[in-house]
Amino acid sequence: LGDRFEEVVATGSPSAHPDYAACDSHSGYLFTLSRGGMATTTVDYLRPEAAPTHGDERIRMAGTKGVVEISTGYGTGTLIDASGVTELETKPAVPWYAQFLLAATGQGDVTPLHAQWEMFRATEVALKAQRALDTGKPVSLKDSPYHR
Repeated sequence: LGDRFEEVVATGSPSAHPDYAACDSHSGYLFTLSRGGMATTTVDYLRPEAAPTHGDERIRMAGTKGVVEISTGYGTGTLIDASGVTELETKPAVPWYAQFLLAATGQGDVTPLHAQWEMFRATEVALKAQRALDTGKPVSLKDSPYHR
């Protein structure tokens, strides 16, 4: 999106599934962006397996010119902007690990999915977000060799 994560704060709890204390049943993350915006992520394992939305992933991006909402469970999404609501068709993505295995066995494209620094940065952000969750304190995402 052309912006950078600067800091993350997080909260969560394993309260819904105390028998799995090492895995939070729900958590939320607030990322401060370098240009003054914010990004949020929520994770939950609260819906029963029988729920039609169990296991789906949802993405919602909102800005001053519109909102895009996509759910992997339905194959469609919406774009809401000044012209109204537009239905979007989504294509199922091949997971990165499946692409890697296909490439490793000569059955797929060996072009890297992401630049090396992007993979390192994504891992760093995830680990620091977990640190923010574990400590209950904000964690800086600025001081990084992968912060571009």
